Amino acid sequence: MADLTAEQLLTVFEKLFISNEVVPSTKLASETGLPHQKVIGLIKSISAAGDYITTSDRTETHLELLGEGLEIAKNGSHEFVFWKNVPEEGIGQADAMKLPNAKIGMGKALAAKWIKKDKSDGKIYRMVTDEPGKLNFY
Repeated sequence: MADLTAEQLLTVFEKLFISNEVVPSTKLASETGLPHQKVIGLIKSISAAGDYITTSDRTETHLELLGEGLEIAKNGSHEFVFWKNVPEEGIGQADAMKLPNAKIGMGKALAAKWIKKDKSDGKIYRMVTDEPGKLNFY
């Protein structure tokens, strides 16, 4: 339903209002396949034309993870990913900086005391034996 006229939208309204007293514009957008802003425009046109519908403003918050949020939800935080990639025998700082999100992950893992930098050999070692959260130290 790419481009609907106000008349066609009224037909969709009628079908939706048979079982619902209130129909959010977001539902109309999903039912018609139109962009939400276009649905709002059509609703305003219908409202201006007469007493066909009654509208009220309502704020609806929709949260959605974006790229980085999806990655964190799937793989864990930057510090966890960094910690997970530090081998038990340690890793040199140059190699550690090649790990995913190394700059953020290493800083936060150091602050959480999940890892430590050994100044004698310049390597980074795990300080936590189990996955962080259980905090079993070496």
